[in-house]
Formats: sequence, structure tokens, C-alpha cells
Amino acid sequence: MQPGNGLENKQVVILGGSSGIGLAVAEQAASQGAKIVIASSNAERVQKAVESIGGNAQGQAVDLSDEKAVEAFFAKLGAFDQLVFTAGEYIDGTARQAGNVLIISFKQPLDVAVNRVAEQAPDYIGAARRDPDGTAVRMALAQNVTIHAMSAGEKFFVDLLPTSWSGMPPGLPQDVVDELARRAREAERLLARQRTAVQEKTSPPIRVHVASQPTFTRYVFAVPGETGVKK
Repeated sequence: MQPGNGLENKQVVILGGSSGIGLAVAEQAASQGAKIVIASSNAERVQKAVESIGGNAQGQAVDLSDEKAVEAFFAKLGAFDQLVFTAGEYIDGTARQAGNVLIISFKQPLDVAVNRVAEQAPDYIGAARRDPDGTAVRMALAQNVTIHAMSAGEKFFVDLLPTSWSGMPPGLPQDVVDELARRAREAERLLARQRTAVQEKTSPPIRVHVASQPTFTRYVFAVPGETGVKK
């Protein structure tokens, strides 16, 4: 997210925003004046996230796999400006348009209810449903749009751009880029530690010295203390 993106006083709802990239997005949006509402299944993490975000952030423990629980959450929440989905693991998804239907498909089932999304974004979505097996979400588009989608860690971004849009599509929010860079650095450090550990476990060399005498030749093996020797 970049300054000047119009988040001032906007209500942003983040499903699964109590940790990881979801929490990072919430904190960044809050820093730009957004009103944050996070929903996640772990009440303790939700409370800690709300305290971390500060300001007027709100949170609620919601079982996102329970359609009735999600319906009740949105019914109580009312209108909002932006909705963000996050998950506990890497999301491998695709987005395509078939007629006036946006189809977001996933290689693994996504267990979240979306049947109230249309009520909260009527200018873009006429209706929304999740396939019975959870591997796709289908949304009836209320207007012609250009679809742009990209994955980043536990998040899958789908931009609905007006047909008049020109130039490059929007990039990843800066807080997401920063989080992915941090993970890459941590992975590099972990790999370096693993390589060091392997090198330390490698058997040290055994040095051999030859001592020639008039009547015999002696070989002297300099064996490290941790190396066993059999006669």
C-alpha cells in the first residue's frame, strides 16, 4: 500500500488478519488512516493483533469455515470498503473470467464463506458462492472489468480494474513486499546455518607421516580424538 491510496477513514475487513502477512497488511492500512476489523479463529491472537494495531482497530474470533458464523459476522458488521482474504499457508490460485462470472480457483480447498460478499460490494459483485468442494469461488460481476491476479505468500490478490484502466496493473502492497523479503532473508540465514552444521559434522582429515629407519619404515597416522580406530 502506498500513501495517497484513499484509505483514510475507510473500513478494511481482514479475514485471517491476526498474524503473518494479514497482520502486516492490517498494521500498514491502519497507519494510513483505515479503520481495521480483523476476524480469525483464535481469540487470543485476535486480541493481541488488535493491541498491536492500536487506534480504533476491532477484532472478533470467527470460525471462517462455518458459513453461519461468517454470515452472522458480516450481518453485524454492516457495510465496509475493502475485504482482504488471508490463509495459513501458501495459496496457489488462478483467476479467470467466463462471460460475466469471475472464477477464482485454488489447487487446495479454501474453507471460507463468501455468500455475503455481494451485499458488501454491490457495485462490482452481483452474487458470490463457493464451490461445494471448496476449490473455487465464483462471483457474478455487476459491471465490465479487467481482472488482474497475483499470489504472494498466504495471500491471493484479485484486482477488479475498470475497463478504462491503462498502463501497468497495481503491484503488491509495500508491506507484503517487505514481509516476503524478510522471509527470504530468514530462509538464507537458515540455509547458511544448515550448511555450517553439515560442514562441522564432516569427518576431519587424518594426516599420515612416514618415518624411514635403516631396518624398517614406520607410518604415523595423526588421528583426531573423535575418530574411532580399528586394528
